[in-house]
Amino acid sequence: MFYLSHPSILWFSLLAALPVIIHIINLHRHKKVLFSNVYLLKQLEKETRNIRKIRDLLLLLIRVTAILALVFIFAGPTLKNDTKLHTVKNKGIAFYIDNSFSMSLQNSSGTLFDFAKTYAKKMASSFYKNSTLTLITNDNVYTGLTLEEFYSQIDKVKIGPSQPQPEALPGIIKSNFIGKIFIFSDFQKGNFTSFTPDSSSIYYIFPLHSGNVSDIVLDTCYLATAENTASNSLVFKITNKSGETVTELPVKLFVNSELKSIKNVNLEPESTVSDTIKFTYTGENETIFGKLTVTDYPVTFDNTLYFSYKIKNKYTVAIVSNPDGYEAYKYISAAFTSNNNEADFNLVKVPIGNTAELETIKPDAVILDNLTDIPPHFDDFVRELLKNGTSVIFFPSPLNYKASSELLSSISGGKINKTDTSKHEIKQVEYSDKIFRNAIIKKKNAKLPAVTDIMPVENLPLSSSVIIKTQDDLPVLFYNKSYKGMFTIYPLAVQGNKDFFASPLFFISLYNTVTQKPSVGQLYYYCGKSYTITLPAKIKKDRVIKIKPYGQNKEFVPYQINTGNEVNVVLKDNDIMQAGFYKFYADSVEKTVAFNYDRAEADFNFLTENDLENKFRGMNNVRIIDANSNLQGSFNPVSDKNLTRYFVAFALLLLLLETILLKFYGKNKTQQ
Repeated sequence: MFYLSHPSILWFSLLAALPVIIHIINLHRHKKVLFSNVYLLKQLEKETRNIRKIRDLLLLLIRVTAILALVFIFAGPTLKNDTKLHTVKNKGIAFYIDNSFSMSLQNSSGTLFDFAKTYAKKMASSFYKNSTLTLITNDNVYTGLTLEEFYSQIDKVKIGPSQPQPEALPGIIKSNFIGKIFIFSDFQKGNFTSFTPDSSSIYYIFPLHSGNVSDIVLDTCYLATAENTASNSLVFKITNKSGETVTELPVKLFVNSELKSIKNVNLEPESTVSDTIKFTYTGENETIFGKLTVTDYPVTFDNTLYFSYKIKNKYTVAIVSNPDGYEAYKYISAAFTSNNNEADFNLVKVPIGNTAELETIKPDAVILDNLTDIPPHFDDFVRELLKNGTSVIFFPSPLNYKASSELLSSISGGKINKTDTSKHEIKQVEYSDKIFRNAIIKKKNAKLPAVTDIMPVENLPLSSSVIIKTQDDLPVLFYNKSYKGMFTIYPLAVQGNKDFFASPLFFISLYNTVTQKPSVGQLYYYCGKSYTITLPAKIKKDRVIKIKPYGQNKEFVPYQINTGNEVNVVLKDNDIMQAGFYKFYADSVEKTVAFNYDRAEADFNFLTENDLENKFRGMNNVRIIDANSNLQGSFNPVSDKNLTRYFVAFALLLLLLETILLKFYGKNKTQQ
């Protein structure tokens, strides 16, 4: 099938009218001049005139044809042998370009990614200008593109965190009726090992590879203590992907934009090293914005690790009691007003009839101080506090131990009995428990306070943690992890145990229970992946969580599920594609989340051309192309035949004929 790459050039074929116009203008009648005895001259003139007319017509035809041949040369004449591909509407042409981070590696022509885009443009230019093209990347599919639109769109494609998903190609091919697809990738083993082409299309595979890979990868980091404290140790792993030894490589730690520490590491070829950086943050911001960095080229996406978590140094403690109660208050306040405390505390007394105030106060811990009158359904109120992650500390009242027993049984299980007024020596203290957090160093023969007026607790569930108990195994301090909070009980009468409540055992256990540091959870997430991130907070029903990158004004609203006590934010694959810090916020709720690029792209194990040949052996619709040898050549995927040189030869031949005719005509005229 004959085809012109630039049919609009045919408008210049109108120039072929110029020789015709000139020929018409040059036509004129011969003027008769009479003189005698001219018969022989008349016969010669008649013969010469007829020959001249024939030659003039031949020259006119040659000139018109030569102009048309020149126009066709610039129009790009092509003979399409694969006519079915271009005439059948449902057989399109697609180009898949791997735009993952591993394509930022370099070969002799630049990065593999730029090489792939250049090659794809070259391939696309060999098709009809009005052909429908499809561009497929790791994160998008662009269909129904003209050649100009294809060029424009391929220039907009950037390297990003999305990884190849070759298993999705057959579905894309079938849904878009693609007859041929050209695949440009470095073919990482982790992504393409299980890839199997279908038989509905012809696959042209272009494996792109760089030379020696040189890359330093910051793999991961985590906190050594897993607690959200301002002073901590950050453990990191770093990998040398090159074949050369790296010495004294500086790893820098930034906390809230301030350079906190530099750790120099040495890396053997193809090795991974773990190391630790200590830091202390003294700023006012309750959120840690952390960043680890190294300097390494040309692969840079894995040179930075962002992490974030929230620290807490200010606590609100609500003490709930009867109006004439608050028996333990003086000991409680002593534990939280010491000048040696690292945290600040706000103590608020709340009468048991005004517990609705807690909605406004939003305390971090609620202390139930010797409640003699417990209202109905009070257990539901306590259970709701625990569901919200609030710590509840219970001092049962010996004056109403039965009501206290019912509350304990409803929340965590167990039974409180009538007060035992005998003296009991403390036998065992679990110093290793998180309630003490290494605040007390156990010493041999350490004198511990004795307790009296203890309310024996029975039938504790196995999930209970008994931290302090007497020589006859009566619990003095125990807790249960209930829902998201912690339910802690001191089954002692305050009046008969002044020594215990004035001792470090009580102060430290109470202080650490209130300031209990939950695990920081996940320090960071990966871009380009699906997640459900839970925010343990209440927001109004007409409000939604919004997300925006720090330092930018743009924001978006993700899919979310509001359950009342928490909000589940559901992120899709392409919601967050740029590494950095993101703020999740609504009303007074705010959470900072760090995102990094997935280090899976730093796995530089590729399928070679031999691997691909073996993998696709026997598949007649798969062709492996050596891109390096064909880019500068004339690889033509549709077996088209360019006719330009034939039209050039034809035009030169016409010019030669014109020259011969003019030369012959000149000799003839001279002879006349």
